[in-house]
Amino acid sequence: MKKYFYLLTAGLLLFFTGRAQIKKGELLLGGNLGFQKQDNDPVAPNYSNATFTSVAPSFGKAIGDNLVAGVSLSYGYSKMVQSDGYNPLYTLNQRNYGLVFFIRRYMDLGHNFSLFVEGDLGGIYLRQKGSYEGTNGLYVNSKGYNISASLAAGIAYRLTHRWMVETGFQNLGYAIYSHSKQEGSSQSFQKYNGVSLGTNLNRALNNFTIGCRYVL
Repeated sequence: MKKYFYLLTAGLLLFFTGRAQIKKGELLLGGNLGFQKQDNDPVAPNYSNATFTSVAPSFGKAIGDNLVAGVSLSYGYSKMVQSDGYNPLYTLNQRNYGLVFFIRRYMDLGHNFSLFVEGDLGGIYLRQKGSYEGTNGLYVNSKGYNISASLAAGIAYRLTHRWMVETGFQNLGYAIYSHSKQEGSSQSFQKYNGVSLGTNLNRALNNFTIGCRYVL
């Protein structure tokens, strides 16, 4: 916990002492690309492995020095395979489409590096399809949406006057409202509504992204 307090303190100091690197009125075009692969050793029945891929183009405008507001679109795909350690038992595919409004504060670190903190507010539409292997066509289908507010942070490097590259961590803190409808060959129709609050500080690497920005 102490290390998070020190990081927060350092970030706040940079927030108030940072020098302007992105000028008011500049436009930023770019996006993020995310990938994660999760493999679990078959030490117990029903273990799973999964892959997650996402892309999010964005457009922003500097409404103040080092302060950018904008919008981003997102597309994500994930595939999870549950197994007994030898043979697949269940496969779940998920696609999601999102629209997010964001505001981002850059803090100049010098030598073309910047720290940034970003607040996001948006929604995502999700569609899931699951199927069971060797069980006469058993399946699960669901669709729904999430409305969320979240916090992200990362580091950007200015390669040239126009080009920036960045790495970051998503969903360091979040609040999500979820709604979904689910049906399947072996169960009745179900609805779900829920609210969740949380943080990914203890597993930030699971939400790692890399992106670039072009400054107009």
